[in-house]
Amino acid sequence: MTNDVLFNALVNWVESGVEPDYLVAQVNATRTRKVCMYPNTPVYVGSGSTDDQANFYCQTNARTIPISSPRKPGCCRARGR
Repeated sequence: MTNDVLFNALVNWVESGVEPDYLVAQVNATRTRKVCMYPNTPVYVGSGSTDDQANFYCQTNARTIPISSPRKPGCCRARGR
């Protein structure tokens, strides 16, 4: 994945509202991987080379809202107050 690919995906998202479902990363000369939009995960389709991103799909996962942890005393106050 080149800087141009990342930059163009970002520009398209910001300026046109088109969120990328995934990007393709070049791991080495013979291996590519899908980098799925969070929280989705790449899943192997079960056939074909595991070195080829085309043999994976992005599994849709539910977005979870993190449970906030209790604040520790003094952890979250602005400095100097």
